[in-house]
Amino acid sequence: MGEILNYFETSGREKVDQTLDLTKKRTSELDIENVVLASTRGFTAERAFDVFNDDYILTVVGIGKERFNRNLRGKLEEKGHNLCFSEEVIKPAQSKNFSNLRVKEIICKPR
Repeated sequence: MGEILNYFETSGREKVDQTLDLTKKRTSELDIENVVLASTRGFTAERAFDVFNDDYILTVVGIGKERFNRNLRGKLEEKGHNLCFSEEVIKPAQSKNFSNLRVKEIICKPR
């Protein structure tokens, strides 16, 4: 399996479709069915939803539910895709000792 790299001179929304098309091509070649992507408000997630159709399972990682498009969130969940928001995953630890903390709280424990 050879490594393929694509570089863009600039960044921005105009690169999302091209990036997703390249990703779909490569995931198809490697028989990958799960795609993880970041999307703050839903733009990238919506484009991925259109590109990958029902052939893939998307895991969308966002910052917060309140920022993410509510209608799109429902559409993704209805089709069985995964949504994960950092506010749900990372939170300050509420304890002064490690004995009763979950892993994510230990990682985020303030000093």
